[in-house]
Amino acid sequence: MIRRVVVAFDFSDPSRRALAYVLDMGLSADATVDVVTVVPDKDADAAIGSLPIGEVPGERDLHLRSLHDQLEHELLERRKEAGPRLMAHALRGTPEKALLALAKHVSADMVVVGMSEKTLFEKLFAGSVSRELLTQHRFPILLVP
Repeated sequence: MIRRVVVAFDFSDPSRRALAYVLDMGLSADATVDVVTVVPDKDADAAIGSLPIGEVPGERDLHLRSLHDQLEHELLERRKEAGPRLMAHALRGTPEKALLALAKHVSADMVVVGMSEKTLFEKLFAGSVSRELLTQHRFPILLVP
């Protein structure tokens, strides 16, 4: 049974499709969907980058707070009475490391990523986040076209 899913979300159409797919999977009401947006920062410490917005202090992260608020607003429109609990996270770091750090932190059963209009071959060999996630071998990765 799937109880915890991490969904990469960058406000693009592919990420919206990925979130919609997860919400239509029929997850139980006691499941949790962690929806995460990442501000790219290759110099961010993986441990710091994996913390939810409320735990990251400082003016530098006002942009994170704004993204978190936007994500919360987006999720409010998608919440269903009997659906899974939705949690918003705004993180700083490299997208693949931040996603994996959060997935590990919450003991995710699966990580879900939307794919752009590029072909799977192009995505896998273009240095994308999807490619990085597929090489980590810890969590099942679902790529949603």
